[in-house]
Order: sequence, then C-alpha cells, then structure tokens
Amino acid sequence: ALIALCVRRAHATARKWIECAALVGARAPIALLAEWAAPPATTPELLRACAATGFVRIEGPFLVFRNEGVRGRIAELVPEGTRRDAHRFIARWLSAGRPQRGSLEAIGACFFAGGEFELAAEHCFRAGEQLAARGAPRAASALFKRAMSARRLVHDEAGAARAGFALVRALLDAGDTRGAKDQMTRLEHLGAAETPALQARLLARAARAEGDSELALRILSRVTVGRSPEIDLESSFEIESDLIELLVAEGRSNDAESHAAMAVQLAKTLYER
Repeated sequence: ALIALCVRRAHATARKWIECAALVGARAPIALLAEWAAPPATTPELLRACAATGFVRIEGPFLVFRNEGVRGRIAELVPEGTRRDAHRFIARWLSAGRPQRGSLEAIGACFFAGGEFELAAEHCFRAGEQLAARGAPRAASALFKRAMSARRLVHDEAGAARAGFALVRALLDAGDTRGAKDQMTRLEHLGAAETPALQARLLARAARAEGDSELALRILSRVTVGRSPEIDLESSFEIESDLIELLVAEGRSNDAESHAAMAVQLAKTLYER
C-alpha cells in the first residue's frame, strides 16, 4: 500500500517513467522512457523527480531500481491496459536499430506480454536457436516452449509443431529424456507432423538415451522399410547414419555394413543431383 501511495503521489510523467521502467527491468534506458512519455520539463528535472521517490537512482543513461522487490511490486500495480501497451512499446523500441537494442529473448518476452504473439513466437524461436547453438539447451528449451505457446494462441498449429520439435531436441540435448518423450507424446496426440524421418530420429534418440537400443533400432528400421515417398534422400541418409552408429555400438558389424552400403548409395545420389 505504501509503494502504491508513493507512486500515485509522484509527478505525473515521473510516474509514467517509473511504471514503464519497472516493466523494462532493473535498468531502464532513459532514452526509452523519454520516447514513452515525453518530459514536459527538462529531462534532468524529471530525473530528479523520479529519484525523489526513493525507488530509483540515475546511473549514466539508465534509471536503475534500488530494490528488485519494489520494482516487481510497481510492475504489478501498472493497469493491465497500460502494461500491455507499454510492453508493446518496449518490444518495438528494443528491436529498433541495427544492431537491435535488446536481446531476442527480452524482445520476445515483451511481445508476448503485449499480446503480439506472432512476433513473440518469432523472436523466442530465434533466441532458442541461438542458445542451442551456444550449447545452452536447457535455456533454449524454455524459449522453444514459449514460442510453441505463442503459436497456439494464434492457432498456428504448423508453427507450434515446429517449435515443439525444436523443444524435443533441446530437451534431449539437456539430458531430459523423460521431458522429451512426454513432449513427443503431446505432439503426436495433437497430430503434429514435422516429417516421419525427424519424428523417428527424435524418438530413437530418446529411446537410446534411456538405454533401450533395441527400441531405437526398431523405430529407425520401421521408417526405412518400404521407404515412404514422404522421406527425402537427405533424411534417408541421416537415418541410415543413425542406424550404422547404433549397430556398431551393439557389435552388429554385418548389419552395419549393409546399411553402410545403402548410405554410400544415397550419398552418391545426393552428390549427382
């Protein structure tokens, strides 16, 4: 109640700055705040009014909160409509310029909070890809999950499936086999289909991670038998490569050699295309 009272008593524009800054995070660029609510007086005067609340201090080009708990409470007090508009503004401000002023993750989170789910999904997915490439699959999985949720909110089932399969890969890379298998089950129940080859490879990888090499072999072999026209040459080559690795690990060299011959033939066909 005391925080809310102090915010209400603040200078009108200073209040807008502090509320917006609370939504930005612990450190809010003053340039962003000046575009959100143009100061009626000089910027230094308005900054002094913000600092007078005791919630923030000025550090160069940033408005910095003195206490994270207070910042969170102020963010909660921002009216829903204002919060949504502010998040949209923050996302666009952070994404402006080259290079962008903010991270893909921060921009995606703001678009999501602002209700712009397509843009949120796009930024979160790209952020997840970057983290996965840098060897941070656990952090990437959280972003792929948010991207999938955003796609579903706009009824983009194909986009949700794409994010869902990326989530499975990230969970497997993070060693969360159970989570990956659960996610694959949810995708199958939703009728999500990326490609039969990718589904098989992900399921086989999950089975192998749990020590069930026989199940992994059955999953991959089932896809190669009859070789569906939906499976392209590159995917077929990748499946054969996975089978060779599995069979060698199981000591089944003769079987591995037959699949190696198939892989060589596929490689030649790909090269000659």
